[in-house]
Amino acid sequence: MKICFVSDLHLFSQRSLAGQWMPLLHERIRESSLVVLGGDVFDFKWSTHGSAAATAEAASQWLQALMRMHPAHTFVMLLGNHDDHPALREWLEVLSGESPQLIVETYLFRVANTVFLHGDSANPRCTEARLIRSRSRTAHHRARGRAMNLLYHGAIRLRLHRAGANLIFPKRLVARRLLGYLGEVGQGPESGTEAVYFGHTHLALQDYLYQGVRFHNCGAPMRGLKFQVLLAETGAMSP
Repeated sequence: MKICFVSDLHLFSQRSLAGQWMPLLHERIRESSLVVLGGDVFDFKWSTHGSAAATAEAASQWLQALMRMHPAHTFVMLLGNHDDHPALREWLEVLSGESPQLIVETYLFRVANTVFLHGDSANPRCTEARLIRSRSRTAHHRARGRAMNLLYHGAIRLRLHRAGANLIFPKRLVARRLLGYLGEVGQGPESGTEAVYFGHTHLALQDYLYQGVRFHNCGAPMRGLKFQVLLAETGAMSP
């Protein structure tokens, strides 16, 4: 089966250029039978909506509109460190309860030999317990004010985010950390995992082979960064 994977759109933040990529996203969805939204699709930390409640409502409306445009598809909403927020979880619980079209997962989703995850488990010294603790802090994200947004926007224009990402997340190190996390949760190569699709690092990656596993990343739709909407080909969905 073909699976559309997209992450790190950071919708509702000033830095996001996701709107320019919506035609490609819809094209890739039409080419697939399952869609995995890989976390940080929405950005509660840098939202321009001013409150978590308003951001969550806007996120719900965006997601519902996307599902209405592709009614034959199943959508998997994986949460990331910028959108794993209680306000959004409330909406997602309602939406998934009303529609079998939506599946909500916190950390990981697997189909056959392919694992999808947000990728914040690639952070330094991350374990399953540390990931859970780190995500719990997302619940306290408050939208940054105008001044902080302007400062961050300036950093984006100077492409400081790209330099930082390359220093913090070299691909070999990221692959090693992800395999360490996957091994801890029983989803490593020994379980049959052959491909990993992830986000978080904002560095586009495709078919990077490390210890027999191929790694893929969408990047992020921001100034100075590469971005791609990925298609994964795998076996039938696991029961």
